[in-house]
Amino acid sequence: MFHEDQGQQTIAQSDRVNNQPSVAFTIEGTAKMTSLSRGSIYAAMNTGSLQARKWGDRTIILRSDLLQWLEALPPYKTAA
Repeated sequence: MFHEDQGQQTIAQSDRVNNQPSVAFTIEGTAKMTSLSRGSIYAAMNTGSLQARKWGDRTIILRSDLLQWLEALPPYKTAA
């Protein structure tokens, strides 16, 4: 599961509805959850690295797709 540090909420904790984690997010919700800009989310969608789905005129991102995308990001490398 995606964790920044102990001081920040996890995706699982910060998106609860009726004490159940959400299964999908809007673009705005995804940006808020990841602390990334909407433009960054759209860029990832446009390259195909982040899967999005349409329901009518709404674009949604499934929790599983978001977590898969985050886990696939390259690790931060320190200058050693």
